[in-house]
This record gives sequence, structure tokens and C-alpha cells, in this order.
Amino acid sequence: CEVMTDGAAPPSARVAAATAVLDRGWGRAPQFIDMKASVSFTDEFEIFVRRLAGQHSHEPTNEE
Repeated sequence: CEVMTDGAAPPSARVAAATAVLDRGWGRAPQFIDMKASVSFTDEFEIFVRRLAGQHSHEPTNEE
């Protein structure tokens, strides 16, 4: 709590301290997962690999 209110502390440290206080006091916001995804894990992984390779295609290819 002291870091959060210390004007001499770096802003990033103050934000991190405030986040920690809020998470502990109010709890983290719930995280929801859409279990009805229309894209398969394989398609998502292919998109991810293409992005890593520098290809910016957002659509999976159906090359098999």
C-alpha cells in the first residue's frame, strides 16, 4: 500500500501495487471461455504459426 501512494515511486510500480491491492481486496474479474468456438484448435494454431512466420493471413488454409 505504501508504494501505491508514494509519489516518488515509479508509475509502473504504483500501478502494480494498486492492481495487487484491488485483486486481493475485490478479487480478480472472472475470466470467461467461449466453449462454442467455431474455429478448431488446429486452425488457431496454424494462424499463430503463420503470424510468427510473418504471414498475416487471418484465415486458415484448407490445404491437406
